[in-house]
Amino acid sequence: MMHCFSEHRQAFHKQLMNEIGDYQYRFSRHQTVYSIALAFTPDETINLEFFASHLRRNDKFIPFQPNLCAIIFDATNDAQGIKASENILSSVENHFFTTPLYMAVVTAEEETSEFQMIYNLFDLVKYAIEHTMTNEVIERSQIIRYG
Repeated sequence: MMHCFSEHRQAFHKQLMNEIGDYQYRFSRHQTVYSIALAFTPDETINLEFFASHLRRNDKFIPFQPNLCAIIFDATNDAQGIKASENILSSVENHFFTTPLYMAVVTAEEETSEFQMIYNLFDLVKYAIEHTMTNEVIERSQIIRYG
């Protein structure tokens, strides 16, 4: 499960960096926050394209592979990004009832670069996979750090 996710992580990271350009510009220039969710299922027969039909007009669906996608939620702070992710997850749960789905969300912040934000997003999904945190939205406050 982790192999496919990890093997292409750098390419997915680069693609997502390119996709957030306009959102990052508005954040830097006008402080318009945005959130990014990443969703993954190990079931390669599942196509997460279904998520796209549950987005607002200004949000953006980014497919990496049929079973891995990102969603940019425009003009959302931490709480709104989590809520938007939870709403999408609950909207599609009936379609993926028995399928494990891993989902994480991060929000643009002044003190974190867009590179680091995306890096953290992929780490959150990796953490969720390693700890079997299925069918829930993971965000940074849920991570237990040791050391």
